[in-house]
This record gives sequence, C-alpha cells and structure tokens, in this order.
Amino acid sequence: MINKKRNRLAFGLLFFIHSTLLLVTFIMKKDRKNLFIALLSNISFAYFFEYFVLNVFQAYKYKPKFLKNRNLDNIFGALLSQAIFIPFTSLYLTAFEVKWRTKLFVNLYFVSVEFLFLRMKIYKLNWWNPIFTGLAIPVHFYLSDIWYKHIKKGTPIVLSVSLFNMILVTSVNILFLLVVLRKLRFGIGKVYTWYEHFLIGPLYSIVYAIVATKTVKVGDWISKCKLLAFSISFHLILKRLQVLKSTKENHYLLMWTHLLMVLLSSFYKQLVNSQEVVREDEQFNN
Repeated sequence: MINKKRNRLAFGLLFFIHSTLLLVTFIMKKDRKNLFIALLSNISFAYFFEYFVLNVFQAYKYKPKFLKNRNLDNIFGALLSQAIFIPFTSLYLTAFEVKWRTKLFVNLYFVSVEFLFLRMKIYKLNWWNPIFTGLAIPVHFYLSDIWYKHIKKGTPIVLSVSLFNMILVTSVNILFLLVVLRKLRFGIGKVYTWYEHFLIGPLYSIVYAIVATKTVKVGDWISKCKLLAFSISFHLILKRLQVLKSTKENHYLLMWTHLLMVLLSSFYKQLVNSQEVVREDEQFNN
C-alpha cells in the first residue's frame, strides 16, 4: 500500500508540474490554435518512439500503480510520459523560444528523474540506458521547434502530417480507454496476449488516421459518411478475422466511438484548413 501511494504520488507530481507548464503556455501565448496542432504532433512523435522502444522491443517498464492490470499500468505510465511529461515540456520550450543552454538543463532534469525513478523502483530497465534518454529528448525538442515554425508558415506537407498526427493520437488514446474499460481487445489466435494487443492496436490507429486524413473534408457530410462506413467496416472485418474482440453488448458504445472519431477528424481538418487559408492570405498580401 505504501509503495502504491509513493508511486502514484511521484507520477502525480510530475503530472502537476508539466500540466502547469502547458497551462502557462496556453494562457501566456495567444497563438493557441497552432500550439494545439503542434502539441498533438509532439505527442504523436513521442508515441511513435514509444511504440518501437516499449511496445515492440520492451526496453523498460513503468510502475505507476494506477491500474490493477500490470500490462495496462505499464502502458498508462508510458502514456503519462509520452503524452504529457515530454510533449508538454517541449511545447513550452518551443512557445517561449527557450535557448538551447536551458533546454540542455531541462534534458538533464529528465535524465535525473529517470535515475530517481530507478532508485525508487517505480521504473525498471530491460536493455534501455538513461544515456539514451539524454540523447533522445533533445531530438524531440528540436523537432518541436521546427514543426511549430512550419505550422505557422502553413507548409502544406507539415499541415497534412499534423492532421494525421492529431487523428492518430486521438484514436490511440480512445482505444486505450476502451481497453481499460474492457470494451475491446486486439490479438491473434484463440488467446490474446497483451503484447499482441499493443502491437496491433497502434497499427489500427495508423490505418484509420491515414484513411481519415485523405477522406474527411470540412463541411462535406458525404466524406464523413464515407469515413464512418470505412471505420465500421474495418472494425467488422478485423472482428471477422478474429484480430479484434468486442461483445455484442458494446455495439452501441463502439458505434458512438466511431462517430466521435469522424467528428473529431473533421474538426481537426477544419483547424488545419484555417491555417492553410492564413498562409494563402499572407502570400496574396505579399
């Protein structure tokens, strides 16, 4: 019980610190639309990193002790790290144009936290090394800076990939929530392992994000209906192939989930389109 409270307190403290950074960023900076787009892209980049390092190669293990299932608790710890701690900080540093000397100090902070968590035994290494963390985080800081600049410029390829990132992150997060609520599960064969689930689940979200990015159009209900039809069909095909499990009792919830994803994808498309319009206006005025 003591260890559980200690672990939760440690992760909760980091959540408070980095959420405060995000709150300060959105309060102090007026470019909130572009910051929001950049934030979800920051999270997406971290998710891709975590997919290979944790989901595929199982480099380390988190023990936040928030969920009873150890596998889900491990992934929840990863979500806290890759969706909050690092991306929120990267966005803050980017928005306030913090110099690299300070960024390297922040990088040292993250490495120090990793060593502290290892000492507290709430984080376990398999083959990973904190040195790798010290090398990887500055790359994320740099990518955050470059991406935000191109979002503000309205660079077409960056906006398109940003739309994909936004849809992907939302899908991954919703799928994780549904899994925690025991509404669905991915796997192969008769016995679905958690390793299989966390290999297949993100791939499902990637396929959906690619199709949604190419399909959805602002104000066009036909494109929304096409995306909804694809989403439901994709779900049913995977279920027929026994790659996905969901009970009949969850049909209505999953239907609403598919609809929610379509509406959010359309909303994200509207945000990205508005930035493209700003770019076109600036070119016209020049």
